[in-house]
Amino acid sequence: MLRTMLLGYCPACGRGRLFAGWLRLADPCTECGVRFDRYTGNWLGPTIMAYGVGAIAAGIAGLLIVPIFGFFRGLTLLLVLIATTAALIAMRPFKAWWIWLMWRTGLVGRDGDVDAE
Repeated sequence: MLRTMLLGYCPACGRGRLFAGWLRLADPCTECGVRFDRYTGNWLGPTIMAYGVGAIAAGIAGLLIVPIFGFFRGLTLLLVLIATTAALIAMRPFKAWWIWLMWRTGLVGRDGDVDAE
């Protein structure tokens, strides 16, 4: 699981690439044919988790910046940029983990192996 999550490999075969871009999936897997993006609403879980990481990062940054520099013009923009960057960085491993979880529970598979919506 950790290898597929961090390196972005297919959870079924371990050889195919999971992503075709930063967040865009290579659907289906070029090696084994597993379809990753099968259900609408698949990405609600990883999105919420990435949003949480962004909120925590902005909160920590605020707690570190405000005591040193005080409240200044542009602080809100800086914290929004920190939160957005942290969320975008966290989204890829969360998405990979989510796909692994869906594959492990049988919600992701080759056509014919899984009933689509």
